[in-house]
Amino acid sequence: MKNYLCFACLLLVSFAASMAGIHAEDLVEKPTPEQLEHQYLRNLRQLTFSGEKNGEAYFSADGQEIVFQGVREPGNPFYQIYRMPLSSGVATRVSPGLGRTTCAFFHPTKKRILFASTHLDPESAAKQKAEIDKLKTAPPKRYVWDFDPDFDIFESDYDGGNLTRLTDAKGYDAEGSYSADGSHIVFCSMRDGDGEIYVMDADGKNQTRLTFEKGYDGGPFFSPDGKQIVWRHFADTAQKTAEIWIMNSDGSNKRQITKLNSLSWAPYFHPSMKWIIFASNVDDPAFELYAIGLDGRELTRLTYSPGFDGLPVVSPDGNTLMWTSTRNGGKSQIFSAELHLPDEANANQARRPAAEVAPAFDAQRWRSRAAGSNKAAGEGNLEHFVAAQFHIAKLIPPTGTATDGDDTPFIQGPSVAGRYLPGPGNNNHLVIAAALQPDYPSCYGISGLLEGAHAVEYTKADPQRAGVFVVAANSDALPRVYSDAEDLLLKDPAAHITAFVSLAGLGTVNSRQLVMRGTGSSGQWRELAERLAARHPRVQIIVEDDPAGAPELEPFIAKHIPAIAFGGGAENPNADWAEAARQISETEYAVAAAVDCVRLLAAGSVKLDFKAYDAAAAKAAADALKRPYLGTIPEYDAKDVVGVKLSGVRDGSPAQSAGLKAGDVIVELGGKTIKNVDEYLEALESVKPGIETTIKVQRDGKTESIGIKPGTR
Repeated sequence: MKNYLCFACLLLVSFAASMAGIHAEDLVEKPTPEQLEHQYLRNLRQLTFSGEKNGEAYFSADGQEIVFQGVREPGNPFYQIYRMPLSSGVATRVSPGLGRTTCAFFHPTKKRILFASTHLDPESAAKQKAEIDKLKTAPPKRYVWDFDPDFDIFESDYDGGNLTRLTDAKGYDAEGSYSADGSHIVFCSMRDGDGEIYVMDADGKNQTRLTFEKGYDGGPFFSPDGKQIVWRHFADTAQKTAEIWIMNSDGSNKRQITKLNSLSWAPYFHPSMKWIIFASNVDDPAFELYAIGLDGRELTRLTYSPGFDGLPVVSPDGNTLMWTSTRNGGKSQIFSAELHLPDEANANQARRPAAEVAPAFDAQRWRSRAAGSNKAAGEGNLEHFVAAQFHIAKLIPPTGTATDGDDTPFIQGPSVAGRYLPGPGNNNHLVIAAALQPDYPSCYGISGLLEGAHAVEYTKADPQRAGVFVVAANSDALPRVYSDAEDLLLKDPAAHITAFVSLAGLGTVNSRQLVMRGTGSSGQWRELAERLAARHPRVQIIVEDDPAGAPELEPFIAKHIPAIAFGGGAENPNADWAEAARQISETEYAVAAAVDCVRLLAAGSVKLDFKAYDAAAAKAAADALKRPYLGTIPEYDAKDVVGVKLSGVRDGSPAQSAGLKAGDVIVELGGKTIKNVDEYLEALESVKPGIETTIKVQRDGKTESIGIKPGTR
């Protein structure tokens, strides 16, 4: 009876909505992209931050390290290969550093890494210089992969030593990966004039061609049992549509898995052998990630971000998805998330990531004691409590040494609780500051300051290396932080502040998101962010280069001092750490990461060089990354069509607003004639976002001119 009543209610709502001119589906709140992703991806986080861009990462056999390609070194515009232990976040280059590189892969049983490189090309240095000069005079264009004929496949030790060349055929050799036992390598080669799949012994011998069909075949990987190979096949020479295929490891029994009539690529086996993860533009021209069964059924969309999502891989235990995305800031970086596919028995259970390297952070101790002392003894007692903790941590007060139990030398009036001035001969200082506000949520600013102050004691083994200048102040007296630091610089000519870290914003942390603001003040802050992301796998690190969001940084940056401020981000719908047995909350994990930053800086683990942040240049660079967007969906397999036939347009897109629809054939854009998709994409690059232009379409046997204002994405 209940079901009939529910159905009747739905009919009534639908009827009332139609009478009001409202579609019934409009009454249902659509899920956000984050909510849609949360069905299958939990605890999403960014792993790389440093350099211009990073991508195409792969796991080691034990899942403890990743190898990837990145543009991370000044003066080198081409990808190089880097290895990064997930426990430390410290990346080291593996490739020679000259020429282009791509497609790295860990050997499953040896400390060896496979990758493709052009460093033996005698023109490598000249090509590198030409690329640098080109980037100086023109913004980067739409990304197109360069099938450099000088690519060959190499193998090296983890540190890049003992480099061995495995292929030397004339033409492009790349996209290689090992079999699960390490005995064979599957790769792509254009030695025969067409991109085809080959297999060879791990030492480069017995190179054998497996595919013979016309069209580019590439991106191959062995199945976990080594019996099959998955790859993507372009059925057309124009390389506009590609499908995912599987074959036996000897090249027999080829069978097509996807039939999406779009560009589907970068397939990778799930360790369960039930799924293939891949990227496709079937729903979004910027590409999203999908899972599909080996029988071609149960197509499942995994990502919904407005940027590029591609090059997916799965950890050896099947628990983690790692991929390349432009979702944060428009530059490609490496992301990971817990992967929960539809058939998993534990799909609704959170998995615990690797243990953190940093010591546990007990914010509850500081929170209760700081707040309790403030209430127990009235106004001003909180300052004495903090000063007493400075004394316990063996920090030196401004007047020199304090007697046991006497914290008054730390007190600098009603607003400043205390500070540590360096001892004789110590001229490198790290400044940390926090606001004394017991009404902040959970007093996290105070907690972070006190934990940081005590952490300093553990890292002062070398007094010449790093001193600490600690300031705690009420929110209305934070300017005193700046003046005290300036006094230190003025009164002690030998003093040098190496960095300033503000913990005042920790009171705004309300989830496991931790924002680092002002990272543009040093080229090394992003390297530090990578280390924090690795050491705190429960925390989602977000970097903001622009210091404008944290005005307390301005006086330090004005004196060319690297400075950052920690704070909270938005609520993260991908957070799923509802473990009742956990001793500290998600928020406290984020605060612990901020404290760990202080610990690393005080220990001298990271050397910071000041870098002036240029807001105008940063905006210009960000604008250069934005691509004109119309929201058209081309019908890639349209036959006998001169122009670009549309299979549809995106909801809310400029194309939809302009009235374009399925069946239209685009024949001109911005005054440029369109005969095929290539010419359409080239014309799209030349139009200006926000400036109306004309698009001509053939519709019902007539040519219509339509005004359209391109957006960006």
